[in-house]
Amino acid sequence: MLRSWIVQLCIVVFLWIVLTMFKNRFKNIWPRRLKKLDVLCIFLIIAIHFTSIELIGISLFPYLVFVMSVVGLIMIFASAYRSGDIVYGVFWTRFIRILDLVTLFTYFIVLIMTIFKAILL
Repeated sequence: MLRSWIVQLCIVVFLWIVLTMFKNRFKNIWPRRLKKLDVLCIFLIIAIHFTSIELIGISLFPYLVFVMSVVGLIMIFASAYRSGDIVYGVFWTRFIRILDLVTLFTYFIVLIMTIFKAILL
């Protein structure tokens, strides 16, 4: 079921709508610093895995983990060099935001490649 790009896209839109309604309805319960994309990122990583296996035969998940590990190390070294201290709250917030952007960008690239493959074949 998750292997079809149309189903994945519908699930992403549905989850975005549900998260928006939940966040608006329960403003006092929803954590202030938690964004909708942070929650949606989990599904996007799963979708990247299945779609990349369908598209190119290998999963992009290990490469995504490797890239984000390198980005995290660079962020830690830059923070330690710049201020002499590592503030974990700031690091995790920035790291999660960068992870969200990289995941969203990767998903859109894989989705566009899948659509082009479906059109051309």
